[in-house]
Amino acid sequence: MENMDDEEIQRLIEQQLKGIQVSVNLENDKDTKLYRLLFTELSHDPSILKDSPLAQSVVHQIQMEQEKWEHFYYTLIIAAVAIFIGSLTYLALAMNNSNLLNIIGQFLISNKTVCLFIMVCFCLIQVLDKYLVKKNEQFS
Repeated sequence: MENMDDEEIQRLIEQQLKGIQVSVNLENDKDTKLYRLLFTELSHDPSILKDSPLAQSVVHQIQMEQEKWEHFYYTLIIAAVAIFIGSLTYLALAMNNSNLLNIIGQFLISNKTVCLFIMVCFCLIQVLDKYLVKKNEQFS
């Protein structure tokens, strides 16, 4: 019995649970008793755990992790699209009408504090929305 690996013990216990006779006595070993208990518990329908706070907590954690990654990918895609559109717009303006590009550049440079303030406010609103508003939605 000592020279059997985990997979062999698992196979023999599964055969016993299905009612198939095995040639090895699995009753005396402490490891096989633990395996038998494990397989017996795993054979039960997990629907009995639906009302368990632990099961709800685990499912909630998994959903939160999935939502976090989905949000990250969504944000990454939006940033890539915005950079791509900005680059295309810049190239189109540079190739077709450099006078308009110079006017836009001069406007941005002359009003850099206003542009910086708008960008900081936008980022601050996004951060506050993420950490304050959405956390309050979880509690309601």
